[in-house]
Amino acid sequence: MSVLVAQSDYNISSLYYFQGDHTRAIEMLRATRDECRKANDDYHVALCQLDLSEIYLELNQSREAAEMADQAVSDFQRLGLVYETGKSLANLALANWRQGRDRPALGLFRKARNMFVKERNRVWPSRIDIYRAIILIEQGQYAEGRRLCHSALRAFRSARVAYSLIQSHLLTHSSVPSRAQAHPGAQALRGGAKTPA
Repeated sequence: MSVLVAQSDYNISSLYYFQGDHTRAIEMLRATRDECRKANDDYHVALCQLDLSEIYLELNQSREAAEMADQAVSDFQRLGLVYETGKSLANLALANWRQGRDRPALGLFRKARNMFVKERNRVWPSRIDIYRAIILIEQGQYAEGRRLCHSALRAFRSARVAYSLIQSHLLTHSSVPSRAQAHPGAQALRGGAKTPA
């Protein structure tokens, strides 16, 4: 299979994913990744792994998501691609968090956030702050969680990011008494609710 055919298959797998056909998207992404690996197309191999991690997160398959995200982090770092490495780190952090590994998740989120700040990305640092805030609130660190939410809210307002603005507003104005009674928004994020890329 030529590199162009493999890249076309990558694009087709994205269409399956956006249509909600996760099974077909996973099959095509795996096959495309293997073909791109044979063709030494490291960039598309890493993209397939990143997309697979996102799909697995959406399907609540955290272990598989972590495996794919970890491979994507390594590949994108080797290629020197900061934005893609940051997204892969964020997915790896989400996968860790969903497996109950809050401490490693917070560390990974911090690394990803720093990468996006260096890239001067206006949205991703605040999106990551929302995830960090949820973890901190679940741990009973309400003041720090609210501080992160307020900061994200300001950033989303200035960038005019509607979905994230609503999400941070809801979390900012909620009181979370315990992990067992966590805010529905936090439960949805931990449980695999799809968030915009």
